Amino acid sequence: MDVGMLTVQYLNGKEESFDISSSEVDQIKVMEDRMVISFNKDPSTRRNRCKVIITSNLSSYEISPCDLEGLISSFK
Repeated sequence: MDVGMLTVQYLNGKEESFDISSSEVDQIKVMEDRMVISFNKDPSTRRNRCKVIITSNLSSYEISPCDLEGLISSFK
């Protein structure tokens, strides 16, 4: 299991950090102003149990270690 950290910075300068692991996070989608993190996929229904949506004023993001960047499906 790869464990890393996702750091998000907003246009107002505020930063937030989240611990992520490749066994829990199935996909990260980055769009113009938001990021959708899908995780804890239920194998029986093939649906994610939860999604985190970060919206409004998304300025930049960083994922470390960089091998977890394979979870990102699309860029801005």
